[in-house]
Amino acid sequence: DLSSDQIMLGGRPVQDVAAELRADQTAWAVRKLEFRAPGSTRVALSGASAQSTETFKAALSIDSGDPDALVTWLQGRSDLAGRSQKPLRLRGEVDAAPHSVAINAMKAEFDGGAMEGRVAIAYPQPGSGARVEADLKSERLDLDAATALVRSLTGPQGEWPEEVKLSLDIGRAISAGQELRPLQAKLAYGPRSLTLEQLKIGQPDNVTLEGSGNFDRGNVTGRLALNSSAASFSQLTALINPFAPAFVARLNA
Repeated sequence: DLSSDQIMLGGRPVQDVAAELRADQTAWAVRKLEFRAPGSTRVALSGASAQSTETFKAALSIDSGDPDALVTWLQGRSDLAGRSQKPLRLRGEVDAAPHSVAINAMKAEFDGGAMEGRVAIAYPQPGSGARVEADLKSERLDLDAATALVRSLTGPQGEWPEEVKLSLDIGRAISAGQELRPLQAKLAYGPRSLTLEQLKIGQPDNVTLEGSGNFDRGNVTGRLALNSSAASFSQLTALINPFAPAFVARLNA
C-alpha cells in the first residue's frame, strides 16, 4: 500500500496519491491507483492485472477540468498559452501491450456532446507510423468542438496516423452551424489507398446524400459514387459547402 499527499512528477505536483499493489512470481495486479494530476484531473485505475510486466488490463476513469493542461504535462510541453478549457470525462476498459493500447467500452463526455465505442492505437514496428481503429457512436455531437478537443490532445506535433479505420454513427451532428441528421461514415486509409465504404448525410429538410468510393493515393486517381435527393439544387450544395467549398463553387457555376 502506498499513499502520499503530493509527489513531484514531470516538474508538476501530483496530489492525493493512493495505490494498492500486489505481485508474485507469475503476475502482478493494481487493485487501486488514484491521484490528482495537472489540469484539475482525477485519475482512477482499478482491477489492473497482468501475466507479465508488458501487458495489463484495467478499468480507467478520468475526470479533467482542463484536458489541455493534462496532455501538456504528459507530453512534457510547456506551451500553455492560448488554450481553451473544455472539461472531459472518460470511462473505459484499458488493454495495453508493448506496441498498442485500446480503450474498450469507452464512454466520453465533453463540451459539445458525448461518444461511446472503442478506440485502439498500435505501432506495429518501431519507428513506424500509428495505426488507429475507432468505432464510435453518438446521439448528438458538435463536430467542431470534437475536432478542437482532438487537436488539443495531440498537441503541436500531432500528425495524421499512417493507417486509419473509422466507423462513425452520429444521430445528430452540428458542423459549421449546420445540423446533419444523421451522419454515418465507414472509411479506411493507408499509405497507398483510401476506401470510403459508406457515407450518409441528412438534414431536417429531407435532404440526403449517400456515397462510396475508392482512391489510389499514389496515382491520385479514384472513383466516387454519390446519390442524393433534395427539393432544389441549392439545398444539396449548401449541404456540401462546409466540407468542399471550392467544389460547391464549381457546381453552382
